[in-house]
Formats: sequence, structure tokens, C-alpha cells
Amino acid sequence: MLGRDCFPVGHISNNVNIAASRLAENYCTGVVQLCYRFAMPREETAPEGHITSDREGSICWITFDNPARMNALNSAMWAALPDLIGEADSDPSVRVLVLRGAGEKAFCAGADISEFDTARTGDAARTYDERTHAAFGAVMSCAKPAIAMIQGFCMGGGLEIALLCDLRYAGEGSSFAIPAAKLGIGYDPRWIAPLLASLSASQVKEILFTGGSFSDAEALH
Repeated sequence: MLGRDCFPVGHISNNVNIAASRLAENYCTGVVQLCYRFAMPREETAPEGHITSDREGSICWITFDNPARMNALNSAMWAALPDLIGEADSDPSVRVLVLRGAGEKAFCAGADISEFDTARTGDAARTYDERTHAAFGAVMSCAKPAIAMIQGFCMGGGLEIALLCDLRYAGEGSSFAIPAAKLGIGYDPRWIAPLLASLSASQVKEILFTGGSFSDAEALH
């Protein structure tokens, strides 16, 4: 469903590294650097979740690090993403950005629903929406190539982020969904447009109306 620019691959880390390095070479002349950051150990994850930004040569790795909640984004993580994207975009040494999730179970499960009772009600809802819109806008407006490295669940706002990237590489067994309907939540019209850019209107309606999931193989069609 996500079109030809979604590539299901078995050895995703190697494929993403190769793609990122090629983009880095083409974006600005320089030596191709094959980076294997994905296999390197990570720092211990903070319980509340956070986003890390690491430089490996000309590649910036932005990691959604909240594995206890399938790398769902809490309010602080939504707020942090635009600055991290902006820093990488303005750094002349960075030529390509790769967005990924910590571990192998999820790219990003979207918004952290544990915050909904407080962050998405009353006056707080406006602030929360502004943060999510700013995060989506930062990915969409990034001037440098951005790759979504997808493993496991890619849902809701996580799928939106992946769609806003220039390329998507999905590991075998990845699954996609926008379950907003099942949560009784509306979807902002501004962010339906990226779905319509990759899918037909009927496919978008099926995804939004049913909240159902589809596999990495189905994402190609």
C-alpha cells in the first residue's frame, strides 16, 4: 500500500546503511561511508522514553527510544523531534538522516496513549496538537534526504512520520496501521494528505475507517 518507495528487506540494517551511504555520496560529493551504527550497543533507555541523535560520518541516526511502549512518542519526544531534525538539517557535515526505533519490535507505535487522559483533553490538547504538527512538519520540510528504517510495528503517528520520509525500508514481519478509529480519535486533515500521496482514496479510507493493519508485503501494493 505504501508504493514502490517502501522496500521490504530481510537484512534491513545492511540495506539501510548502503542506501544512506549512496544518498550521502549523491547529495554532496564525498567519500562513501558504510556505517554499521545499528549493531552498536546503546545507552540504557530512560523509563519515560526519549529520542537520540547520533552522527556516523555524514549520516545522522535519529532513534525513537521508548521500547517499553513500542517506541511510542510521548509529549516530550514530540517536542524534541523538530529541534533534532533542524540540527541535522543545518549541520553541513550531515547529508542523510535515518529515522528508526530502538530494538527490533517497533519503529514507532505513534502517540503514547497513556498520556491521552491528561495531554489530549481540555486546554492541554491544543499544546499537544501543536507539538505533533511541528514534528510532522519538521520531517516533511527537511531539505536533506530522510530514510525511515522500519522494523516491527509502524502505527499511527509513526506511520505518518515514515510516510513523510523520502524513502522507507521495512524489515520482514513489519506491520502498519492507523488505529485512530478504534480509539475514537479523529485524524487531522493536514496529515491525511501524505497518505493520499502514496495511496488511493479508497485505500486511505479503508485504513482510517477500519483501523486495520497490513503487512510489509501488502505495503508494496
